[in-house]
Amino acid sequence: MDSDEAVDRLLEIIKANDYTPKAAEVASKFAGQFSLDSEVLVLAGNVLYMVRLNGDKTVSRDGVWDAYRRAASADPMNGEAWLELGILSDIEERFDDAEGYLRRSIELEPTDHGYAILARVLSQLGKQAEAIELIDSCEFGDSPPVTEIRQEILTGQWEPMEPSDNPTPLW
Repeated sequence: MDSDEAVDRLLEIIKANDYTPKAAEVASKFAGQFSLDSEVLVLAGNVLYMVRLNGDKTVSRDGVWDAYRRAASADPMNGEAWLELGILSDIEERFDDAEGYLRRSIELEPTDHGYAILARVLSQLGKQAEAIELIDSCEFGDSPPVTEIRQEILTGQWEPMEPSDNPTPLW
């Protein structure tokens, strides 16, 4: 099997929402077999994350982090790898880390999702004005995720939070 076939298989798992222990085995196998293929590593990380999120704690959160870190290392220009690292950092309330990863992501591959998450993270860091400026100046200003986050920030739904020194994994 080559990396294109691995990508196809991982996409099949994702499309079918087949987040089972067997899917985790496949993702882990591909992450090892194609350890320098950033696309495979991101997709494997996505599958591992969803399997864990669906309650299978045999998938370690460190394994998910590792897949995304290796993806970013294998191809530092892969914006999706940086986005996923930013999302995980955000989930674990590591907002300073999340900000850096998300900024790198939108620098490489700007998406409405990336801008929306970064704006929310900035707001949680107490940088509401910067968050609104980011949204107002981005190319996705009319996109529903971006307009929704903008409104939430303006109405105070995303107040500053103290970053967790030792976050409790929420997933």
